[in-house]
Amino acid sequence: MPLSEQILAAAASAVKNSVKKFVGLSAGELSGLIGDQLRFQRWKNAVRILDRAKVFCAKNKIPIKAIPLKFIVPFLDAASLEDTQRTTKLTDLWASLLASAVTHTDAKSQLLIEKLRTLSSDDAKQLGKLVRHLLREKNANINQFRDEGFDPDSWNIDLCEEFRFHFAQSAAQAPFSFSINDKKSTYSITPEPSAFLKRSLRRWPKAREDFFIDHYGWNIFNEEGFYGGASDNSSFGSNCLTSATVDTLVALGLIERQVQVFRVAISKPVKGELRFDIRLGMLTTMGLEFLRATHINEFGPAK
Repeated sequence: MPLSEQILAAAASAVKNSVKKFVGLSAGELSGLIGDQLRFQRWKNAVRILDRAKVFCAKNKIPIKAIPLKFIVPFLDAASLEDTQRTTKLTDLWASLLASAVTHTDAKSQLLIEKLRTLSSDDAKQLGKLVRHLLREKNANINQFRDEGFDPDSWNIDLCEEFRFHFAQSAAQAPFSFSINDKKSTYSITPEPSAFLKRSLRRWPKAREDFFIDHYGWNIFNEEGFYGGASDNSSFGSNCLTSATVDTLVALGLIERQVQVFRVAISKPVKGELRFDIRLGMLTTMGLEFLRATHINEFGPAK
């Protein structure tokens, strides 16, 4: 047997052995049964989600009716890929999305399927924490997230401007001083920028519970250039999400990020400029619609 054929045969054998570990079948069984076994597993996953959706419909008094094929076909194709025995939270998100579709489907409904299939089990758990945080106030007349007319996108610009005004005012009123010790090659700033920034962020009377800061930093400059600075990815506000989950939600258009930059002139005892950069995060309208559709038990069915 030529060397090239030996290599190909060895490679094929290695692939079969590797696949066997994941699927649990011998090489002979694999060729004929892998398709059937995977289809059966997907069918079981779909059945678990459908059964769970029935429970959600009953709990929310939603009469079960036929859902358009344009939604149900891509839904089952995506949802059946979840390991419903291991990912209970994701199973509930899929079941909730299906129960929500019983009451209403539109062009956005298929987008929600694509966004949900991207999430990991850990993402799903963190979203549950975020929903509980947003809905702590049970009174629908007070809690804007329970108001179906609430449109985050129309308020996000105003929210950022409100924050900008508050922080700029706080920075302008702070008695910052900047000094340099050339002999020791050190510098000092008072009040310490990180501590000032944290105090200012905590004092801001934010208007929305979904608003958070997931990055902040500062740098100091004088006429000779950059002297130093610091940054932190610690979260402030309602953000109970990890950086990885925030990155995913931003990529999916469920959370919006905005970077705010502030400059503070310092004249005593050395002239300089203190620059703050703060990264803001908040739900988008699509993000709120996604949470409502995938957490029907918490938000209730659409009216």
